[in-house]
Amino acid sequence: MKRAVILATALAMLAGCASGPKEAEPTWSEEFDSTGIDWSVWSKIPRGTPHWQIHMSDYDGCFELRDGCLVLKGIVNPGLEGDSSPILTGGVWTHGKKSFGYGRLEIRAKIGEATGAWPALWMMPQEGEPYLENEYGGEIDICEKLNFDSIAYQTLHTRYTLNDTTGHVHGATGDIVRNDFNIYAVEHYRDSIKLFINDVCTLNYKRQPELGALQWSFDKKFALYVDMQVGAPWPGEAKLDELPVEMAIDWIRFYEYPDE
Repeated sequence: MKRAVILATALAMLAGCASGPKEAEPTWSEEFDSTGIDWSVWSKIPRGTPHWQIHMSDYDGCFELRDGCLVLKGIVNPGLEGDSSPILTGGVWTHGKKSFGYGRLEIRAKIGEATGAWPALWMMPQEGEPYLENEYGGEIDICEKLNFDSIAYQTLHTRYTLNDTTGHVHGATGDIVRNDFNIYAVEHYRDSIKLFINDVCTLNYKRQPELGALQWSFDKKFALYVDMQVGAPWPGEAKLDELPVEMAIDWIRFYEYPDE
C-alpha cells in the first residue's frame, strides 16, 4: 500500500471515518455474470428535463453485458426515427423495485473519458417521484466524474446543504485510477453517512439534531441510479467526435447493518 493511502486511512480512522465491518457477507449482490440484465431489479432510466437526464434513451445500443460487466454508453445518435437528440445515453435505476437501507453499498466500476462526460453512481429516496428538480428529500452521490479528471466527486444533498451558507461540509473529492476499475462505497448509519473511494474515506457527514430535520434527510430507504451522462453545464458541452464513451460496472454489493 502506498504511503499516502496509509496516511489517508489513518487520518480517516482518527476522524471516526474508518470503514464498518467488512467481514460480513453481502446480503445482496449484482455480479452481471448472466446473459441478460435482471429487469426484476433494474429499469432503464427514461428521458427527462434535468441536465443529467436529457439524453437518456432505451435504445439497446446504449446497454451491453460484456466480460462480466454492465456497460452503459454515451453514443452519437445513429439516426433514430423521431429522436432529435444528437447524443444517446444509457442508465439504469432500481426505483420502484429494489431499495437499500442502513448498510454498506460498494460498486466496482471503470469509467471512460470524453469531453462532457459526466457518469454517476448515486441514490435517491425510494418513495415518491424518482427525481424532483430542486426538491431534494436526500441525495447520496457515491461517484460523479467529469471529463478527464483524476478525481471523483462524492456529495450529500439535503434542503439544508443546498441552502447552507456557513461552510457546512457535505462533499469531498478523492483520487482514482484513471481508465481502470475503482471501488466506490457508501456506509449509511442512523447518525452518519460515510463515503469511500478504494477504501479511503473522503467524507463523514454526521447527523446534528440541533440543526433540525432538514439537515438529515436519510431516515429512509434509497434506490440506486447508475448512468452514463454526457453534456451539461457542469462538465461542459460534449464533443461528438470523442464518442462513444462507456462506464463498465463489474459488480455491486450491499452489506446490511441489521443492528442499526
